[in-house]
Amino acid sequence: FLETRSVVKFWDSTMSDKKKAQLLQLELREVFDVFDIDGDGTVNIEELGGVMSRIGKDFNKEQLKKIMKQIDEDGDGNLSLDEFVKMMQSWNTNNSDYETQLKEAFDVFDKDGDGTITAKELNTVLQGLGMPVDKGVIDLMIEDVDQDGNGEIDFAEFKKMMNEGPQ
Repeated sequence: FLETRSVVKFWDSTMSDKKKAQLLQLELREVFDVFDIDGDGTVNIEELGGVMSRIGKDFNKEQLKKIMKQIDEDGDGNLSLDEFVKMMQSWNTNNSDYETQLKEAFDVFDKDGDGTITAKELNTVLQGLGMPVDKGVIDLMIEDVDQDGNGEIDFAEFKKMMNEGPQ
């Protein structure tokens, strides 16, 4: 997901809103596929917990059940792609929580808590998600987002990338 998002310039300013929406759907599908570990087209509570744990967010079984209950519209105990997409879109439109969610996402990558994401930290998280990426691609990902040229991504750069896409 992040590799695709950073290497390919998804949010070209000349791109139509329809094309942006189609690409966003594709990105959300890629994220969903990371969560759908067994490839059955749904995300169960174990898969949700496993992915969250690998990115440093450990929830107990009761917390996961509460999250799942809020998202699982049909009550079948699994998240479909549609339910997942609705969840992601609602997170993006709830502006009061959006900044907090961005900071939490940033903190997942900022392993040492120094306020920046290094190539090493980005690589560690991607590998933890089962997405090994070679050093050249990691460097391109950092370069695409790093506006001040210091070789790291700070929160302002991360926020801008999440809102506008890589530059």
